[in-house]
Amino acid sequence: VVQLYGRKVNDHLRAGTPMHLYLPGGHRGLFNREAFAASKEMILCEALIDALTFWCAGFRHVTSCYGAGGFTDELREAFAKSGADIISFHMESLGKTRNARLKKANFLVKKIRQMNKRPAIAINPATPLSEIKGLLEKVDWILVMSVNPGFGGQSFIEAVLPKIYELRNMFGGDIEVDGGINDATAKAVIRKGAN
Repeated sequence: VVQLYGRKVNDHLRAGTPMHLYLPGGHRGLFNREAFAASKEMILCEALIDALTFWCAGFRHVTSCYGAGGFTDELREAFAKSGADIISFHMESLGKTRNARLKKANFLVKKIRQMNKRPAIAINPATPLSEIKGLLEKVDWILVMSVNPGFGGQSFIEAVLPKIYELRNMFGGDIEVDGGINDATAKAVIRKGAN
């Protein structure tokens, strides 16, 4: 055993504590290592319980990280060796201060480029574009979340539409949008510049 995992069932329990709980110290270990060699596509879940849900539903090409901030070197290397072309990370998971996040993001982009892969950044609906402005020329892909990560079944957050338009005017790479996408919202995000 290299790690243990626990998850709160709702935010009202012990307010202010993390939703996903792990043993203290560095994270290590890789769930479903065999799938990296057996599949060209992988489903990466934020938590082990989510990966196990996919597994129980018959999806064998699934793995998990240690929460939004737990994309470890071991996991990055497994994706790189598997043939993944794009490796992304959530900006918000990289630290509590803007400077800490930028420092870690620059480090990750450099590591991903050293593996000859395409770095990508994911940002939450409330994250301003100023948070990633200094990284736009260093990454190939940006994922704009149009729901708040961690809870299924949410509705599309319309406030991301101006963000997508603004991002398209400052970024020439790929823009992906995730969350609450249906026929109508897909057309709206494409009109604003997502591809």
